Amino acid sequence: MYAARQGSLEAARVLVDAGADKSARDPDLSTPAIIATINSHYDVAAMLVERGADPNLTDTAGMAVLYAAVDMNMPARSTGGPTASRRSTISALELMTRLLEHGGEPERAAAFGDGAAPRTRPATGCSARARRADACREDR
Repeated sequence: MYAARQGSLEAARVLVDAGADKSARDPDLSTPAIIATINSHYDVAAMLVERGADPNLTDTAGMAVLYAAVDMNMPARSTGGPTASRRSTISALELMTRLLEHGGEPERAAAFGDGAAPRTRPATGCSARARRADACREDR
C-alpha cells in the first residue's frame, strides 16, 4: 500500500514479484490500485492490474479504480487535488484504457450503494434512490 501511495513503481514491482497481495485492502477497503490512482501514480495502478489486481473491487464509498481514474482525469477542482510526488509515465486516460483491457467494468466503476456518484451527492443533497422516489423535491 505504501509503495502504491508513494508511487514507487520499482518497489511495487518487487513486492508483487515476491507475492504481495495485489488486491489487499486497507481499513476503508481501498486497494493498492485505487490508492495509486488517487495519488496520480497511474503507472503503478496499471502495473498492479496488469499483474492480476482486481480492477472492480470497490472501497467503502463504492469507488473502483476505473472511477478513480475518471475522477482524476477531470479538470482540477478549486480545492485542488493531490500533487504527485513524481510524474507517472502514463496518463489517467491511458490507465483507463488498460483497466478496460484487463476487465474493468464501467458499470461497476462507481457502485455507490444507491447509484449516486460522490460528486452528485453533495450537489443535490440526496441519493439516487431518493431522487428516483421523488423525495428530493425542493418544495418539501
